[in-house]
Amino acid sequence: MCLASPCEMEKAWLFIEKDNTKPLLSITIQSNCYVFPYPHSQPRIPVGHWTRVSIAYDVKRDKCVLLKDSWWLLLDGIQAEGETYATLHRHNVPNIPHCFLAGDVGDDLYHKSQTHALVDKYSHLISPSKFIPFWHY
Repeated sequence: MCLASPCEMEKAWLFIEKDNTKPLLSITIQSNCYVFPYPHSQPRIPVGHWTRVSIAYDVKRDKCVLLKDSWWLLLDGIQAEGETYATLHRHNVPNIPHCFLAGDVGDDLYHKSQTHALVDKYSHLISPSKFIPFWHY
């Protein structure tokens, strides 16, 4: 994720509500680029991983899309949300939204929780608990 280029911003403002007080971000997922306003902070939500949505500009398809930003559990047996949507569509389940693209964001440490890996090292400082790993999706 990075700041959108001036060219991306100019095009995106044609599709999404213009707000000069917030920078536009650019994110690439599986070689598709999306430009969207910097997300609102949610001070009343406890620290953690939650889902939020943004109206975004799809650079490749030159159109406005809904971009869902979430975190998924990295545990055996947990299926990624995009795979669940695909399964439901294959079985012709009605009233399921179309999901054009789904996937993990990045392949680095900035998009993956690390607490679960550090808890053993610092367990004497915190109360015992099980920390579940998450990946930005």
